[in-house]
Amino acid sequence: MQQSTPFKAIIKRTLLIIIGGLFVLVNGCAPTEVVEQDFGLISTKTIRFQCDKQINQGLLLPVDIIYITRYHMPREVVSIGPNKWFNSLWRERWEERQTVSLKGGEIRKVKLNELWLRNTKFLIIYADYKGVEEPYSQQIIIDKGGYRHENVLVLPSSLVLDEEYGFWLWRWLFG
Repeated sequence: MQQSTPFKAIIKRTLLIIIGGLFVLVNGCAPTEVVEQDFGLISTKTIRFQCDKQINQGLLLPVDIIYITRYHMPREVVSIGPNKWFNSLWRERWEERQTVSLKGGEIRKVKLNELWLRNTKFLIIYADYKGVEEPYSQQIIIDKGGYRHENVLVLPSSLVLDEEYGFWLWRWLFG
């Protein structure tokens, strides 16, 4: 058997100290504060509904703001559609939603529920227009690309997401 020389023993001890020191250094310098992860992807905090003078044939218009959290899939709500949503059991069981009733000429600002927004991936807005069967005119879907304060134009028989000045310019030119 070979006998260990003092030089080899010093190198082994030095390597052991360096490796041990690196291990302590890496683990000891890890951040001790816990970073709270915000799962909410929606930056929207308020929704402003601006109604035309005459909407929904003069009746109150029920509107649901539905929070699609990380625990749900959007297809659960979208597959039902706005026509069936207001009479479905899903609506009664869906906890993360706000309902407002709008009337003609009204401007209503709705502050979104901050607790639900923490886990929200999408917002779906459904309106229950009388006599309107087209689902796309009664729904708006807001994803993480939404603005902090969204404006929804409530027209006589449809909802429109106000894209800054685009809709107003179109309406001024052609309406």
